[in-house]
Amino acid sequence: MLQRSKGAGLMVNLGQTLDDKLISAIFNHTVRITELTVNDGKRLQALIEKGLLSSAPKLEKLCLKNEYYGLGEKPPNPVLLGTMFPDTVGLRHLELIGVDPVWNSPLFSRPITTLELGQISPSKKPTVQELKSVMGQISTTLETLTMRNAFPEDATASPTQNAASISLNSLRHLALGAKPVNVTTFFNNFTLTDKAKYAGMLVFLDNGPGQDFTQFLEAIGHKEALGRIASDAIGVMIDGEIHGTKKGKKWQDFEVSLGTAQVSWSTVADAPPRDEDDLESKLPGLELFIRSPLPESPSVAALPFRCIFTDLFNTFEWSNLRELTLVGLDIKAFPDFDRALATTFGALPSVDFVAVGPKCANPLFDALNYSSATNRSSRSKAAMSFAGLKRISLVSVNIQSRVDDMAGSLSKRHKRGASIKNLSFEGCRGKTNKSLKLLKEYVGNVFWDYVKL
Repeated sequence: MLQRSKGAGLMVNLGQTLDDKLISAIFNHTVRITELTVNDGKRLQALIEKGLLSSAPKLEKLCLKNEYYGLGEKPPNPVLLGTMFPDTVGLRHLELIGVDPVWNSPLFSRPITTLELGQISPSKKPTVQELKSVMGQISTTLETLTMRNAFPEDATASPTQNAASISLNSLRHLALGAKPVNVTTFFNNFTLTDKAKYAGMLVFLDNGPGQDFTQFLEAIGHKEALGRIASDAIGVMIDGEIHGTKKGKKWQDFEVSLGTAQVSWSTVADAPPRDEDDLESKLPGLELFIRSPLPESPSVAALPFRCIFTDLFNTFEWSNLRELTLVGLDIKAFPDFDRALATTFGALPSVDFVAVGPKCANPLFDALNYSSATNRSSRSKAAMSFAGLKRISLVSVNIQSRVDDMAGSLSKRHKRGASIKNLSFEGCRGKTNKSLKLLKEYVGNVFWDYVKL
């Protein structure tokens, strides 16, 4: 078959099960290989030792993966030597997972559009200068960058951006999985442009709250980092759970995610994308996941979740934000979360829609009673928390014991000329004709499972 299709390019995917004779036959035709994927570390090491990865002039996509999920000690990573693939001048897609590259390899001088690096051995991770050298060579072509556990070990985060930072001029999608100090170092040495449409971050607070986390927030807040993506957001969704051991009123173990969209959440749900550009505009612009240290870490100081919430808000300028979704946020035992909510997103007059789940319903309606920090004595609409709010959606909330408090908050807004136009209940419990009649006195429209009452 290989002989009969002599002129065609080869797309090769090698795993554990292929026969050695077949593999040898395939690599007799390396001049024709356009895509090569090796998903097994032992197989990859054997190919390296046999010198079969020496030449592939037509190679456009190279994926070498040595992912390890065993319980024992992980075997050493294979090393991709600088002498391998010297004639691969048209390489566009490079993935190295659990494979240690030589950072001055000719592969990094090719017109790469997609680069993924992960699970690099600690002793083989790049220095800051080596990483800058790699990115400098591909900064005009790179469109998608993914880095997880592949950051410089010598990184010492600076609180300010490096004057010699490199602009990733073509980058559209960025995904990083790292400690705060790693992300800080990245954004202090590399900048994004208006072409960047998506950024995903998975951040582990290994050392708990402190200077590393503060500098991380400062670094990602720059316009040339994630600041522009956040400021373009029409909607923001915050999910999370605080669990584990409570010390005083401070939860030590939590995880929180923040996602943004450039269009209304309802638009994303109701209108399928027309094309790739339309799809990209509807995907989350920013996805940020923050995980706290494990609760059994005795040296880690506890951090109030409301501090994380407030700090994330203060990191970005939410100049276009209209929709806030807190349906999946479980704030548990923070009685003052209503104040945190009122003084953060509640201070944005542009927010006209808020959706909450069972854990945030009470804090939201309590937050509606707060006045603006800038004008507490005024009874005007502008002085209110969530001054521009028109629509509220409650999801999976038992309203039976909440109706009186909800009605009280809605009544106060009604008297100040800031009535809620639409109040929606989705998958909720506790409905009675009396309770709904009470709520309808203070809002324009009430919907129960999408049916107007």
